[in-house]
Amino acid sequence: KRERTKAAQQNFEYAVQYLLEALLKASCSDAASEVTVFRGASWYSHGSRYHNPNLTYRTFTDAFFGLKDRGYLKVIRDGYFDRRTGQGKATRVASTPKLLKLFQTITVHPAVALPPDLESECIVLRRREGKQKLNVDYEDTGQTLEWRSKLRLINECLVRHWCDLEISDEKVKGLQQRLALDQDREPIDLSRRTLSRIFANNSWQEGGRFYGGWWQGVPKEYRPYITIDGKRTVEYDYAQINPHIA
Repeated sequence: KRERTKAAQQNFEYAVQYLLEALLKASCSDAASEVTVFRGASWYSHGSRYHNPNLTYRTFTDAFFGLKDRGYLKVIRDGYFDRRTGQGKATRVASTPKLLKLFQTITVHPAVALPPDLESECIVLRRREGKQKLNVDYEDTGQTLEWRSKLRLINECLVRHWCDLEISDEKVKGLQQRLALDQDREPIDLSRRTLSRIFANNSWQEGGRFYGGWWQGVPKEYRPYITIDGKRTVEYDYAQINPHIA
């Protein structure tokens, strides 16, 4: 009803692009794949190192309902948060047939056309609140700066190369359907080409493992078909390696 400011318009267009890119990437994994979106105002509060400064609550909400009302996205599950129990779930959305038809006109895979954001926070500290895992803000130390610097070098290397799964299109379809039925896994998204390091229980002494690469979710029998720059890979697996090292 009222014209946005120039800055608000830019944020609005960014939010539309953000949602469409997420839905496009999901649709390339599986047409029925869902995308998680956060609609609570607190998620968009400034100051957090995990916050995307280009996303604001008001413009994201406008973009969300604009795409929904025009029939481009559908809500699979509304999000909620119970302050009493500390439990909740984020909103889950998916592309409508109308949007999927538009996506079919795009000939370049989003994993190629949309490079990962190497500036997003890759050192993550988490805590539990009920069944939820929440990101915790923290002050940088010499250790966190070193971890981030090293991990960004790794991610820059990963982006320079191309990891793929050398199986037929028919097998890809079957694999994606199988993963979609597994509550602990997600369909393979080739655009997930970088890693984050996640620490648990609000402690730098717990966790610290690397997460995020699509290859980490490939079932064991498919791992021999992972390629790097078109070359086959070999996985060395050592039985009971931790007690042997000890």
